[in-house]
Amino acid sequence: MKMVKIKLFIVFILSTLIFLQSCNNKKDTAAEIKPVAVRVVKPQITTLQEKISYVGTIQAYREVKVISRVPGTILSLPAAEGTRVKKGEVVARIYAPELEATVQRLQAEVDYWTRRYEADQRLEAENAIPPEQVAMSRRAYLSAKASLEGAQSNLDKTIERSPFDGEVLRWMVDPGQPVMPGQPILILGDNNTEVQVEVIEEELKRGLQTGTPVVLHKKDGTSVQSAVREIAPLASGISRTFIVRITVPPSLRNEWRKGESVKLDFILKSVSNAVAVPIEAIADRDVKPHIFLVRDGNAYRQDVRPGIQQGNLVQVDFPYNGQDLVVVTNLELLSDGIPVFTVQTGEAGK
Repeated sequence: MKMVKIKLFIVFILSTLIFLQSCNNKKDTAAEIKPVAVRVVKPQITTLQEKISYVGTIQAYREVKVISRVPGTILSLPAAEGTRVKKGEVVARIYAPELEATVQRLQAEVDYWTRRYEADQRLEAENAIPPEQVAMSRRAYLSAKASLEGAQSNLDKTIERSPFDGEVLRWMVDPGQPVMPGQPILILGDNNTEVQVEVIEEELKRGLQTGTPVVLHKKDGTSVQSAVREIAPLASGISRTFIVRITVPPSLRNEWRKGESVKLDFILKSVSNAVAVPIEAIADRDVKPHIFLVRDGNAYRQDVRPGIQQGNLVQVDFPYNGQDLVVVTNLELLSDGIPVFTVQTGEAGK
């Protein structure tokens, strides 16, 4: 009888343990299937661009320094800074009294030897003087004439004219100031303009090159398309930057003044019809990038290949069906197939 009671007690204890274990398993199962609360958005199908922003300066397409070719004093600068001039128009006059005196002296010598040579020719015709004397007069006449032409050429250099239609950008001297040969007088720029930008070497390595599209931002908030026309072959300055030249369309010739700053974007890459998601939707981006798509109340892992990033949006390459939503929060709590409780926040990037 006693043995029977002991057996019954053992059976009771075992039954109790099995029941408690069963309860624990049910609790664990319930904990495992509890949905994870996440926020989701719908990926965008859009155009993304990889761009770099800079600030450039409006410059004349062609700039020329007008320099003094003779010594003297600046007599006048008829065109003020900012004034438009025509080709051949006088832009500077130099007072050079020494040159004027030289021309007058040589003119007198030419007049003398002209008369002397003509007289010797008449005398030679009458056999009054030998041919050698006529030849000497002729040489003296030609020498004086050549000297006068050279002096007159130098005197003509006291008047500087514009080599093209353009604008006086800056005076380098003032009226009354002495100048020497080779000294800059003023800077002229033609009517065509360009944007000049100093870019660092890394931008060239990223793909910036001749022909790269450029977006120029106008004062009214709109923009216009252009392109890189030229990149300097050598770096300059302490920062070792390269001068990039961008063509300004003729229709915008009066949009900016020379020397004015312009905001611009270099478009290194552009992809249309790209699937884009917020950057926070991509997990493990540097090793095994993936996102979580929500379908039928569950999250499913999708490996992706990130591409161009523009602002908060990143291009992701995967077979998107156009319907699934992508998770943007609590990614660290998710695994493939786990149930989720979703809160939709709209479209990616909005």
